[in-house]
Amino acid sequence: MFVRLRKTLLFAACSLGLLGAPMFAAAPTNSTDMINAYRGNEQFQRVADASFRAFEAGLSTHCTQVSERWTEATFVYAGAPERDADGKLVRVAWEERVPGVACGRSRLYRVRVSIEGGKGSVKGMLPGDGLSSPDLPEAQDAVKAAVRSTLQAHATCQIDVVDTRLRASGVVDGREPWSEMWTVTACGRQMQVPVQFTPQASKGTDIDIEPSKITFANTVTMAKLN
Repeated sequence: MFVRLRKTLLFAACSLGLLGAPMFAAAPTNSTDMINAYRGNEQFQRVADASFRAFEAGLSTHCTQVSERWTEATFVYAGAPERDADGKLVRVAWEERVPGVACGRSRLYRVRVSIEGGKGSVKGMLPGDGLSSPDLPEAQDAVKAAVRSTLQAHATCQIDVVDTRLRASGVVDGREPWSEMWTVTACGRQMQVPVQFTPQASKGTDIDIEPSKITFANTVTMAKLN
């Protein structure tokens, strides 16, 4: 079996919070200054924390023992900052990455943040460093369908995506094909699911998954156990 979906990239994740941007004595001209001021805002961190806890609550484990290490948080730009005709910043977006632990399991929590018109929006993302969340939510459907088809008799188990990782070094911007390894839990077992993304000229993206390549964390292939 070979799973393929073609979907258009959409920024469709629901906003988890709308915050006022930090106050400045003068409008910042450096996007990094704006981002760092926002990142240090306690209200922003509370909204992000709520996103991380909501993610854990939605998993089959329903973990409530969640801790984040904000002192180790980092960020990466999500697109180039936008400026008006006078050179003033009008929009800045980035991905906040916060290491954490949930019931003994390590996480790299994330939210997508944007500041525009003096207000900031925060959107939840899957943990890890994959490119496909939240821009391509259909990837989760494809991964879960592949896992469910492979589990066969245990297809009623809840399937949770708990981590997404790029499988390449260097800059990956989503314009060329890229691959990720997703960590999935279902039926009390953990699996590694390789996912291939291929952007198309039509502005869609092919999502390719081969269930036969899904492996357990100990590298035993699921196909051999069925």
